[in-house]
Amino acid sequence: MRPIITITLNPALDLATQVDAVEAGPKLRCAEPRRDPGGGGINVSRVVAELGGTTTPFVALGGSAGIALQDMLRKDLPNLAVQQIAGETRQSLSVSETETNKQYRFVMPGPIWDMPMAEAALTTIRKITPAGALVVFSGSLPPGVTDDFPVHLCEVLSNCDVVLDMSGAALKLFSGSGTNAFLLRMDMGEAATLHGSSLETGAGTQESCKDGDHCPWCRRVGFS
Repeated sequence: MRPIITITLNPALDLATQVDAVEAGPKLRCAEPRRDPGGGGINVSRVVAELGGTTTPFVALGGSAGIALQDMLRKDLPNLAVQQIAGETRQSLSVSETETNKQYRFVMPGPIWDMPMAEAALTTIRKITPAGALVVFSGSLPPGVTDDFPVHLCEVLSNCDVVLDMSGAALKLFSGSGTNAFLLRMDMGEAATLHGSSLETGAGTQESCKDGDHCPWCRRVGFS
């Protein structure tokens, strides 16, 4: 089996709890919270482990939340590669309202990075990634990391197959950069934003991408 490397720059310690009803003002007495590791690349590695495979997950962690997250991850992902960073690993909170079954999700931004931190991450990732590996970069970019980070990642890992799962400005910048990736993973909303039009059906999506007038990625890869 080829090596699988996953990359999570902005992981989270996910907290989930329940309350009868969410309302402003009074203290809301919640159920005992559940704690889980969160982050796109982490999720990929956990699924691979569940299926009996192995990965090398690269994760940037900091502070007490980072220590707690690292302890949780090492139980199932023994090959964990950690970059210690300044600041506190973010936490997210999901509150389910039992009366309506609605869920409220509160997502924190994460610690602020600078250029040396991003460069150190690229250096470490390059060192731990063998030629021919399948690399999955998934999850949000931390505050302070420029939108061209995925471009630089693919450049330093040109001898690997890189799967990019991202959105927003980073996705748009990459699609028009001329840099190659093995796969861009997008949901319907992200693909529609990149293409500049609604993609309601599979047939319509295929026809629009054949045209490629608006989507720089489709023009480059010659989708058909």
